Amino acid sequence: LDKSSVNIQAGTTGSDFITLTYKPEQFDLTKEYMLALTATNSQGYTFRPGSSTILYYAAVVEEPHAKSKWTAKVSTIHTGESIGTPGAIIDGNITTFWHTPYGAGSPNYPHWAEIDFGEELYATKIGITKRQANSTGFKTFDILGSQDGTTWITLASNQVMEQFNDDMQVFEIAPQYLKKIKLDLKNSFGGQNYTHLAEVDVIGY
Repeated sequence: LDKSSVNIQAGTTGSDFITLTYKPEQFDLTKEYMLALTATNSQGYTFRPGSSTILYYAAVVEEPHAKSKWTAKVSTIHTGESIGTPGAIIDGNITTFWHTPYGAGSPNYPHWAEIDFGEELYATKIGITKRQANSTGFKTFDILGSQDGTTWITLASNQVMEQFNDDMQVFEIAPQYLKKIKLDLKNSFGGQNYTHLAEVDVIGY
């Protein structure tokens, strides 16, 4: 607080301002904070009931990061039709999807998808949305991350998709700053060689 006392001048209904400054970088991001400021006076006047205390609330809200700087790369792309592009997994549209080649001679698992954020992001969870109204595709996967853009570390291993859940499926990781993530896709639900993926989100602060 920049001052501990202020005056309400005669004929007025308010004082000058008191400034509250805080340093969010020193907060524990896993906690919520509340500060109660109660005003008193030395002149014997009373406050209107309930108006002498002000509560300040501060908490970090997790939400999906914006994708405007993101780029995506994938292991293989199906090119026979207008599907399969890697950009589909970061376009914010769950009706578009990346698809690997299928049919005779198509590559088998493992497949992978990599996303470069174009900047450093603080991540706490990874959201994955599968191709809508489709029960094939990948089942088990690992989530890798890179803090320097070069070296990969395992963030979560042997994660399993819910086969019939078309909503975003959320997977927790240790909270940290990342520049890239990579999904290593290990196998499918029905034994197919191919896979597909609608959208990837990174949730954090």
